[in-house]
Amino acid sequence: DPLGGHGTCTAGAATGKANDPSSVAGVNDGTAGIAGNCKVIGVRRSGPESRYSDAYIWTAGFDPHSVTAGFPTPINPGADIISNSFGVSVGSPISGLMKDTFDFLTTYGRNGKGVLLFFSTGNTIPKVAFDTTNTRPWAAYKKNFAIGATSIGDDGVTESATNYSNFGNALEFCALSH
Repeated sequence: DPLGGHGTCTAGAATGKANDPSSVAGVNDGTAGIAGNCKVIGVRRSGPESRYSDAYIWTAGFDPHSVTAGFPTPINPGADIISNSFGVSVGSPISGLMKDTFDFLTTYGRNGKGVLLFFSTGNTIPKVAFDTTNTRPWAAYKKNFAIGATSIGDDGVTESATNYSNFGNALEFCALSH
């Protein structure tokens, strides 16, 4: 994917519809994700934090009142879960705008149950301890979930930390990477 679809591909694998037949005639390789009844919305964002804030609020089904020309109308229903495998503001603490955005989503999203926000703790070689301030400030925010990666060992059974995913006590949990 020339646009860098890592996050969308990851979400797509998790939401593969159970018993979905192969798209190739004669090939029996349908999919089954762990969240097969979910739908994926791929959102491309860039620029200042205000664009990220608008995109998150829109994805959750709210009107961000964006000043960006041509910004789409709110979607219904909005997302229940927003998964992010990128790093923004690395090296800086989280801004007030993003705290307010995450507070709004985790309070009012999903009809008052709160949208679940997942963020990668980052990939660094050699891996580093994930801290709660500057490594990945959005992942470290108290209302978001910080996710690291694990892999299966050479024995085909043992799950362990990858050689690239950042680690530490600030992680909420790890997910199998490969």
